[in-house]
Amino acid sequence: MDPTKLLAKFKGDFTENPSRWWKLFENFVSLYYDESKFCNAFPLFLEENAQIWFNGLPEDLTNTRENLKCEFLKKYQISYGQNFQKLSDFIDLKQQETESVAEFINRVNALSEDQDVGQQFKLTKLQYRCKPELVTLMSLGKWPETVEEAEVRLRSVEANSNYLEKCEKKETEDKIMSELKPKIDMMFQQISAVHSNTIKQLTTSPTIVEPLLYSDADRKAQVEQRTRTPRRQRRRNPCHRCGECDHIPSQCRFIRIKCNKCKSIGHKAKMCRSKQKHFSAQPSKFISATGLNNTKASNLIKIRVANHSGMAMVDSGATISAISADFYYANLHKKVTLEKASLLATGASGASLRGIGTIKVPIEIGRLTMQQTFHIFENFTHSIILGLDFLDNQKARLNFDDKTLVLQSGITEVPLTNGDNYDNSICFISLVNDEVIPSRSEVIIPVQTVDKSIKSKLGIIEPNPALVGKQNIVGATCLVQIRNNKTFLQVLNPTNAKVRLSKNTKIGKFSDIIENSISSEITDDTVEINSIDKGT
Repeated sequence: MDPTKLLAKFKGDFTENPSRWWKLFENFVSLYYDESKFCNAFPLFLEENAQIWFNGLPEDLTNTRENLKCEFLKKYQISYGQNFQKLSDFIDLKQQETESVAEFINRVNALSEDQDVGQQFKLTKLQYRCKPELVTLMSLGKWPETVEEAEVRLRSVEANSNYLEKCEKKETEDKIMSELKPKIDMMFQQISAVHSNTIKQLTTSPTIVEPLLYSDADRKAQVEQRTRTPRRQRRRNPCHRCGECDHIPSQCRFIRIKCNKCKSIGHKAKMCRSKQKHFSAQPSKFISATGLNNTKASNLIKIRVANHSGMAMVDSGATISAISADFYYANLHKKVTLEKASLLATGASGASLRGIGTIKVPIEIGRLTMQQTFHIFENFTHSIILGLDFLDNQKARLNFDDKTLVLQSGITEVPLTNGDNYDNSICFISLVNDEVIPSRSEVIIPVQTVDKSIKSKLGIIEPNPALVGKQNIVGATCLVQIRNNKTFLQVLNPTNAKVRLSKNTKIGKFSDIIENSISSEITDDTVEINSIDKGT
């Protein structure tokens, strides 16, 4: 027979006595095992919480008998009996509300053995420290004289108490049902009567619902009152559904028609009594440029809206950006979906403009591509207007000194024109080729004008300020002579790393000047650099 089945395994439950189990285990090992196998046999007699506790012990605490005993009693002797370490705590022991008699007896037996109290003290606990209702039932008979009699008496009293409780509960349920059954039957009878009356009324007159509490005599009298009135009298009261006078409203053939005004069912549109809903405009927006007829305004820039080129007016007085309906239907309606929206805007002249919707499209200005929301207006003077919403989002800055619009703190700078004749007094300068500027050096690089129409001019190149923040290079303001759209620019790289610039990168702008305004006139003896002509 397997020796591990002869001794009950220790679970680590509070109902077990760890001191007594350890003594039994020592005696068991001395009979069936050698003393050298004591530590190896110990985990075979553990389970559940005790087994988990043993698996978490270090190896140096499980290799000797003394270490095992010390750790075992330190772990479970403290928690044994729900931490009743003092006799005064055992004196206050009583049966809990949710505890059965069997569990209470086991707890009393375990604690009495651990505290080494007498049988009389244990008997007193069983008699007087159980639940009050059990004490009352025990007092009806002879008091037990021994612990065994007390345990048997307690189990019997608990069984009788449970039986009486079930009987009382069943008696209460029967009493409630006996009182409620007549009322429930009466309710079912009333419901059946109402249901039968309803079915009868639906079969006799489906279009009129009668009160359910009327008697048969009252119902007949009302049927007689619903007879058709004379024809002349009916013509004086036209039907509120169609306006005709040869019938009553309940017999009108338009009783299920849908009104075209209020969209409700039961009458024609000409008889609709609802008020006509007027257009409720949103808070009015102000567009200042719509009141101007001056087509030669100098605040226009080149723009591409969804790959369609046009001229946009930069208007700081307009609260929104707008596009005319003519421009939208001519270029954008096949590619860009119009979102319906009602909007009233006021022009500078005070005229009201009705918006038909909004669009969100990509636009290109200079080197920047961005998304912008436009409102579409009918009878709009200008094709495109860029308002305050655009200027604020793009951190725009209008420079009236050199007539340019700067976006995103200098990333892109575009000239302002009048829209008819492109003002080529100012144009942008870009790189001819890919350039690599060595570290800590100053070089002269070839550049070209973006506008190819500028063949030969004298002017000043101003470097793009964005080069300092992005490329960490500094360009010089140079007085140059443009020949065949090409010239030179002096650039300084003060960093310790090489800087690469791509071809066609806009690194400055060119402004032509009058030669007489130069303090030192350029003569024929002036040394000129013509490396561009040599292809270097």
